[in-house]
Amino acid sequence: MKDCILFVDDEELLLSSYEMLFLDDYDVYLANSAEEALTCLEKRNFAVVVSDYDMPGMNGIEFLNSVRKRYPDTIRILLTGFSDINIVVEAVNESNIFRFLIKNDDLSKVISAVKDGINIYRIIKNEKKLKLELEEAYNEISLDLKAAATLQQEIQPAPSSFAGYTFSTLYLPSKTLSGDSYNFFQIDDTIVYYVLDVTGKGVPASMISFAISRLINSDKIPNNPILNFKNNKYLTKSPSDALQTLNQTFLTKNEDIQFFTICYGTIDISNSITKIATGGHRKPIHISNDKVEFLNLKGMPIGFLKDVKIGETKLKLAKNDKLILYSDGLPELTNAKGEMFGEERLLDIFKINSDANSDELIDIIDFHIQNWTEGSKPDDDITVLTIEKI
Repeated sequence: MKDCILFVDDEELLLSSYEMLFLDDYDVYLANSAEEALTCLEKRNFAVVVSDYDMPGMNGIEFLNSVRKRYPDTIRILLTGFSDINIVVEAVNESNIFRFLIKNDDLSKVISAVKDGINIYRIIKNEKKLKLELEEAYNEISLDLKAAATLQQEIQPAPSSFAGYTFSTLYLPSKTLSGDSYNFFQIDDTIVYYVLDVTGKGVPASMISFAISRLINSDKIPNNPILNFKNNKYLTKSPSDALQTLNQTFLTKNEDIQFFTICYGTIDISNSITKIATGGHRKPIHISNDKVEFLNLKGMPIGFLKDVKIGETKLKLAKNDKLILYSDGLPELTNAKGEMFGEERLLDIFKINSDANSDELIDIIDFHIQNWTEGSKPDDDITVLTIEKI
């Protein structure tokens, strides 16, 4: 389909000349006045409008201003006599006219101006088309991401109580999808719990987080990294052994480094002894009566190096004892002044509220997060898991 050009002039001879000049390459339309031209513009899309300045009734600048308001994508060119230049230059600048030419000048200049105008028009239309396509693609992706985020939220376990323990959670993705994950579940006489944080954000991190969770959570399958099969029975590995196996499973084999940190533990239901190990994750907090302290654990991130040392500790949980596991999005949370929330501030909050139960602690943490950020969305994913022996 050819581009359409409209020539507006009260001189019939000039209009005929323009038609002959451009007819082979474009669909050319002619109008003897601005009023006639406006009627023509209502019937089809024009790439370029070329108008004389000095016409009866509405002059060229007034006409092209009207075109600009009604059809902003149409390129506007003004033809003027030499004596009108001083008037026209100022008006052209104010009206954002693409180009003005001296009437009866070399026709090659008119040809060049029209071709340039056509190119600009095509660029504008292509940009708008691309923008529309991008908006449609963005809307489609947004819907997919929201659906994926809903699924991600749904697969995270809801707060619950079983086997003598209460599990409460706070899950705040910084983007639609999160690289954080957590879980707690029972295998025979053992409770397994963890919080993990994949490096990066958004879709790639969330996919890896999902894959890790599925692997850990799959009960009693041969390749489950947290289980050993001995004497025809599946047994949970010690936390440090489980993380060593995870490290070998997810060890980076190329330059695209994608590792994760994890705080992982087990609870022996028969004797209330918990064993905890960390792979580069923040130290968990233990609350026992009025004593609130970090557990001294060390370990390298998982999937980063071949030979890593995984720290492990164990303690016996008494009634009302609480464990708090959290991702680094919490202590690294910044306020409007650029100040970090910090682990010591977090520890002080727990010291003040050491008698609060597991659910109440989550509400308290959430309150301090909202207060610290003044309600704005965090820059990094935040996950908190509290475990209380009841």
